[in-house]
Amino acid sequence: MQLSNLINKTGYYGIKVIPNQAQTKLVGKMDDGTIKISLNAAPEKGRANRELIAFISKSLKISKDDIRITAGLTSRKKVLHVEI
Repeated sequence: MQLSNLINKTGYYGIKVIPNQAQTKLVGKMDDGTIKISLNAAPEKGRANRELIAFISKSLKISKDDIRITAGLTSRKKVLHVEI
């Protein structure tokens, strides 16, 4: 499964992050449609959020400026707005 199959148009996406993992990668899609991503970053001082945005940007080949966390800045459950 690739992230580009799950995020393929402009819109809002539910994301669940798992920080402090060995590597940053797509884990899968949950039953409710939420995209699950493990992050190789600690949830401190915005590191995990920056890692999430960098991972999505690189995976989708879009600018980091086209990705915004609209809800859940300090939560493991987030809502992202992605412009494609």
